[in-house]
Amino acid sequence: MPNIQERLDQAVTVAETASQKLHQTVNGGETETVTVESGEIPTVAKAIKDIRDTILSNTNNLVEQAQNAAQEAVSAVDEAKQTLADTKNYVDSAKEEISTASTSAVENIQNQVSSAETRIDNKINQAEQSLDTTISSAVDEVKEAALSAAQSAIDNVTEDVTQAASAKIDTYVQTNIQPQIDNYVETNSYPAIDNYIETTAKPNIDEHTAALQQQITQNKNDILSIQTLKNDKAPEINELSGTTLNLEIEKIYKISVPQDFSGALEFVLPSVSDNTKFHQIMAKMQNLKENLTVDWGTQTFFNGNIPEIGIGVYSVYFDYNPHTLLWVCGVMSEEDSANTF
Repeated sequence: MPNIQERLDQAVTVAETASQKLHQTVNGGETETVTVESGEIPTVAKAIKDIRDTILSNTNNLVEQAQNAAQEAVSAVDEAKQTLADTKNYVDSAKEEISTASTSAVENIQNQVSSAETRIDNKINQAEQSLDTTISSAVDEVKEAALSAAQSAIDNVTEDVTQAASAKIDTYVQTNIQPQIDNYVETNSYPAIDNYIETTAKPNIDEHTAALQQQITQNKNDILSIQTLKNDKAPEINELSGTTLNLEIEKIYKISVPQDFSGALEFVLPSVSDNTKFHQIMAKMQNLKENLTVDWGTQTFFNGNIPEIGIGVYSVYFDYNPHTLLWVCGVMSEEDSANTF
């Protein structure tokens, strides 16, 4: 398969060839013809000369011959324009394929593409400008030589000429342009899409699938750990007192803070050796002291704020997150007197 540079060079060659054909058609001599994909066509000068010769040599068929010569000139111009349009379509298709195939590849060859585009656009613009100028001049001469004698006949057959030209264009597109487009799509677009799927899309999907599967497995382990913890027999309630409270994994504590308690209360959380499952510690805390100072043993809390407690009954939860390897603390006030000790 040709690389990007070869495809761009091919596009430039097609544009240059079309421009040369157009130049020959517009600027060729009165006896010259130009070979195009559909066969031999006369130059504009030859078409004009043929019209003049026909008008002078055969007055009985003047209208018909002038019409045929004008139609040949229009057909030659239409085919030249169609060749330019086909070239631009080919370039646009190549640009679109390059953009779709890989953004990073486009960035790497941006300078080459820009240069090629400039060369192609300049040649096409030059050809179009030359074509417009020459066509205008040629049409004026044809009108001056033939329209005065053939105007009434041309008015009657304009629709037939238009339909014939349209049919010829449709036939040319179906027999020449469309097979080239189909072949280009078959040999370039489909392989590019297959290659993108195989080298980029599929590896990305596989990578995300593996990460998702790993996360699902971890979530299953967490759920199993929680279910196991729920199914285990509830641990006994352990009473703690003093200023320093050393806690152990998977235990429930009862803590009473008397009114005459002095100093600060400090929770000491255990180290965790098994980071594959969920761990929890719970404490029932009855506080009878105003303005109690508490060190919760961690800087991570359920709502993001350090809990503040007054006189009352509280449920204190310490959850160990095996993903972050941190203890998380949450404190909830129990207003219901039935929850007191």
